Amino acid sequence: ISLLVSTIEEHPMCAISYNVLGWIIFRYFEETNTPAHIEEALSLQREALTKLTTSQIHEKHLNLRCLGAQLRCRHEKFGDSHDLEESISVVAEAIQLCPPKHVDRLITATVAVQGLHRKHFLSGILNSEYLNQALHIGRQAIAESEAYPFSNLRRMSLLNAVAGILI
Repeated sequence: ISLLVSTIEEHPMCAISYNVLGWIIFRYFEETNTPAHIEEALSLQREALTKLTTSQIHEKHLNLRCLGAQLRCRHEKFGDSHDLEESISVVAEAIQLCPPKHVDRLITATVAVQGLHRKHFLSGILNSEYLNQALHIGRQAIAESEAYPFSNLRRMSLLNAVAGILI
């Protein structure tokens, strides 16, 4: 991996390369549950954020969403509440940066809903602020998505996440 990273360091697509490589290593973690893989994946996602050029700044929401999803996964595997807090914060920033009609808006909202739902579940409170935030984000994204047809799979994923809260 270090050889690959050293070859992309000066490339104009460096940030995207770090993001994709981080996602690949994250998939290894999902298959092996090897803690070193999630640590490396998160490190690469954080590095991707520092490598964004001015012309790529509009893609920051994608990098933040990936980082947030991976932090939530690490929380679910190892139980560190700081990971969940950071995940929720990072994905909230991603939602703010992702325009309402962007193709990634529903995916980003789904990741936000999943993190807030997890936080709600762990709070033990029947009607927590996290539940209300998750429902608000989910409903808003669903309403926005009705104005423009694109991937029904993404809409179904969000609907599934919102339905999971209501059950």
